[in-house]
Amino acid sequence: MSAYIGLTGKELARKRLLLVAVLVTVLFLAFYCYGLTKTAEASDFASASLIERYATVMPVLLIGLFFAQMLTAFFVLFASIGSISAEIESGQMLAVLSRPIPRWQVYMGKWLGFGVWNLLYSACLFWAIILANHYIFDFPLHAATLTKAFLLFEWVPLLLGTVSLLGSSYLPIIGNGILCALLYGMSMFAGFLEAVTGTKVYNTGMEKFSLFTSLIMPSDAVFRRMVFELFGGSSLPIVGGMDQLGPFSPSALPNNTYLVYTVFFLLAGLTWGCMRFTKRDIS
Repeated sequence: MSAYIGLTGKELARKRLLLVAVLVTVLFLAFYCYGLTKTAEASDFASASLIERYATVMPVLLIGLFFAQMLTAFFVLFASIGSISAEIESGQMLAVLSRPIPRWQVYMGKWLGFGVWNLLYSACLFWAIILANHYIFDFPLHAATLTKAFLLFEWVPLLLGTVSLLGSSYLPIIGNGILCALLYGMSMFAGFLEAVTGTKVYNTGMEKFSLFTSLIMPSDAVFRRMVFELFGGSSLPIVGGMDQLGPFSPSALPNNTYLVYTVFFLLAGLTWGCMRFTKRDIS
């Protein structure tokens, strides 16, 4: 499997995707840290009370993690939307499958290769955002809280990569890219809808739409559970502050049963993808 990880890294480098991702990430972090510094200066952070400090750090940290998740999603999708269909169309897959390797191993190797690079990229973004807020805003580093939030943040690119790779076994690059982008956008829109309207004013149609989108693309729901673990699940003095995060507030919080569902979602996606790739005509 290490060979697939190395080959995937070479493929990303050949497509200049890694170079573009590094440049965009560095630019984003530079502007973000500059914004944090100016926010701390404007809010007179040094003389603020403890509760005022956390009221300041919550939205800026959440905005950073939100855009970090979006950058990770774009990286995942651009890396894997054509990983199978493009190689079939170019004839490269014929050379790969000319060796005595079961097709399901090739599929799983691709998933693992992209998954490792996706996890590395998202981990760098997560910890860069957290540490920037720690050094500028003195955000506390609670090991248990950050571990839960980090694992949930890392779970999102694995889910997105599974959907993208499955779509690539059916659709060409453009079709798969549109489909994955629409599913990701619908998931984000449903989350915003929940946060803005609130569960108390739900009508049946909105509730069904939100449930449906969270089942077919669980990325936003997992992100909102991460937000809760990072803020509401910590020992920070922010009672009632979760409701003041606007469209980012984790209303209708997904429970542990839903997280178990996402595990089956990923396993089902991998199984489906392996079966589809095994039967697909590559000639």
